[in-house]
Amino acid sequence: MTRSRAIILGIIGVIFFLWLSVGFWANIYVEALWFDQLNYGDVFWTTFGARFFIGFIFGLVAVVIVGLNLFLARHYSSRLTELHLFNEEANELEKLFSGSRMVDIVTAGAAVALSGILGLIGMADWDRILRYLNQEPFNAVDPIFGLDIGFFVFSLPFWNFIRFWLLLTIVASGIAVTLYYLYRGAVIIEERGMQIRSYARNHLCILGAAVFLLMAWGYRLSMFRLLYSESGFTFGAGYTDLHARLQAYWMLLFVAIACAGLFVASLYSKRRTLPFFAIGGMV
Repeated sequence: MTRSRAIILGIIGVIFFLWLSVGFWANIYVEALWFDQLNYGDVFWTTFGARFFIGFIFGLVAVVIVGLNLFLARHYSSRLTELHLFNEEANELEKLFSGSRMVDIVTAGAAVALSGILGLIGMADWDRILRYLNQEPFNAVDPIFGLDIGFFVFSLPFWNFIRFWLLLTIVASGIAVTLYYLYRGAVIIEERGMQIRSYARNHLCILGAAVFLLMAWGYRLSMFRLLYSESGFTFGAGYTDLHARLQAYWMLLFVAIACAGLFVASLYSKRRTLPFFAIGGMV
């Protein structure tokens, strides 16, 4: 019965994937015909090739990041033999995925699915990436930061997207790893509280430190975005932006770095509350 259910779930997954694929390629085919009728077929296929290549690169990087984290989680928890959620007896779902081979298949499938979604997110900003790769200097600098105007037109939007995408990837990896540790029993939620094994805690702390470092990077990029500020009477950085918001971003940047340091320090400290102090300090 268990084997038949696994086969049925596999067939449903394949049918769902084929349904999505048919809809995607049908839409591409219709757009190609429309561009071809307008004698812009070369433009369409050039754009499509750039989007596909960028999505493939982002998906490949996501596979490495998400897959590496799940591989580490599997490696660290390989010595656990009991598979349970929330410290309860095995239910029907756990009985279905009680075999280590099935767990590996589902984990790999989840990593590929997450990477595919992250690849599509990367592909959605293909034009911003191409503008960054083909940028030209303006040969004029802004009066506040002393940077070429091309940085704010081409580079700043690109780095904002890269930071957002990396943050999304790390958070997705953290959620996937937490669910895996829950299933393997490395993290147990009970009425009296939560129990977590040291290796799972260290793994999640490293991911937490990465999140705070990406937040610090975001505050640094936000400083440059003050040049586009619309908070004053005129467009651009005003007195409040330069003498209040800019200083606030510097403060938040150092606070985020300090919070990341607390997450790293918790790897070597017996005080398990350090990550909570970091989160509270950030708030």
